[in-house]
Amino acid sequence: SFVKVAPEKGGLLHSAVLLKANRTADAIAELEKLGEQFPESPEVKLNLGVAYAQGGKPDEAAVLLKDLSQG
Repeated sequence: SFVKVAPEKGGLLHSAVLLKANRTADAIAELEKLGEQFPESPEVKLNLGVAYAQGGKPDEAAVLLKDLSQG
């Protein structure tokens, strides 16, 4: 039998690999696309916030993480 997985999981995994490979701009682009497709996904918001922080965009990160905390 198959386990149902949220459709954004593949993109999240890919963006994590990009971040690990120090390809932050590519990871941000991937996560921004996922954010458009899955605007309610807390996992996408969290990962995009982390990517923004790693990519030197602390203001963008703060907005996303604040939105998550008010959830």
